[in-house]
Amino acid sequence: MLKSVEVSRGLAPADVGPNALAGSIAYETKDASDLLEEGDNFGGMLSLRVGDNDDFLRGGLTVFGRSGWFEYLLSATGTDGDDYEDGAGQVVDGTRADLTNYIGKLAYTLQSGHRFEFAASQTEDTGARAGQIGPGGIIFVRPDFEGVVGAPSVFVEALSQRTSYMFTYSIEVAQGWLDPTVQLSYNEQKVDVSGVVGTNESFSGTIKNHFQIAEGTLTVGLDFFDESASGFGRGPGPFDSSGKKEHRNIGIFTQARQDIGERVSVT
Repeated sequence: MLKSVEVSRGLAPADVGPNALAGSIAYETKDASDLLEEGDNFGGMLSLRVGDNDDFLRGGLTVFGRSGWFEYLLSATGTDGDDYEDGAGQVVDGTRADLTNYIGKLAYTLQSGHRFEFAASQTEDTGARAGQIGPGGIIFVRPDFEGVVGAPSVFVEALSQRTSYMFTYSIEVAQGWLDPTVQLSYNEQKVDVSGVVGTNESFSGTIKNHFQIAEGTLTVGLDFFDESASGFGRGPGPFDSSGKKEHRNIGIFTQARQDIGERVSVT
């Protein structure tokens, strides 16, 4: 389902978002139009994989289609298996896969080229993971950390979950100086490792316009984010504490990209 990955090394361009001081990675998943052949309005893919190391079974089903200016894509995958063996043939307890992933994308494109797209996804892992009993009887889960000397391991069904929603507006064909992109997204990441529960939430957005200049483009826009992280413990005394951190930012940016010659470009 992956369409493209864009990697920026070093100091990232201004239009990839705040906090990208050491580079950025941006990925894009496929749309129904990327999978349908000319003249087709419906399609699907079914996949099944097996492995003999951890006896895993992975299945996936994707359906996609279009009707007039409307298109859709729905995809679901699941993986189940046993604990895997390391290079010495020893079973590593607490490594079995129990993973599910869902993706949905809806889009509507007007005849004038204005495109509205909504996407949602959820990834969840609930496999049994190794942990050790610490102060107050709390179980501290540490994936792939089963063999701890002097601390017998116990296994719990830890939760790792990510949920994302995104709305995007764009124009497929630039109309003079008008070539805007508006993107709003909400992400939630939740971890439940028996002793501690934590949730990260983020609402962010970008409004920008691309201008064509000599041998390149000029991007001007505004971006923002509003993030929070909260958690609490399930143990006695100090291990029953909770906390929350909030972080907000809003910025205005301008980014030019030009090709000066065949071997020289500036960003």
